[in-house]
Amino acid sequence: RGFQTVFAACLTLFSQIVAGDQWSSISVPLAEHSPWTAPIMFFMMTTISLGVMNLILAVIVEKAAEARANDKARKKLAKENEREARMVELAMLCDLLDHDSNGHLNLDEMLQGFDTNETFWMLMQHFDISRSEVEVVFNVLSGGNAEGNYMEF
Repeated sequence: RGFQTVFAACLTLFSQIVAGDQWSSISVPLAEHSPWTAPIMFFMMTTISLGVMNLILAVIVEKAAEARANDKARKKLAKENEREARMVELAMLCDLLDHDSNGHLNLDEMLQGFDTNETFWMLMQHFDISRSEVEVVFNVLSGGNAEGNYMEF
């Protein structure tokens, strides 16, 4: 009955190969009756099984790639937020280092802060700035002037 019409044969093959229904009750007798059908059945079963597994694997890989991209974006945002918080901290520290309270820092105040203020030193370490680079950073931030407005840093 499973192979009486073309439609019935397609339905039988579909239910056998995709769903795995009645494998031993249909395929084995068919292969015993016509042995040339065994390689065809094996090829169909293998091809369809590998195709389905490939589709499932593609979905898993796509979801993993999407999760990785989202994680990168989240890390970038977290780093940006941390950088902004550090810049606010830098402005507050510069206010502490501004001994004459004029709203500007000079190079000597910045170097003295690097040497004596542990919080300022740790912040500079966070930005990977060594003492020898403080003058370069100061010149960039101050625009080459003798003093720089630390609120513009």
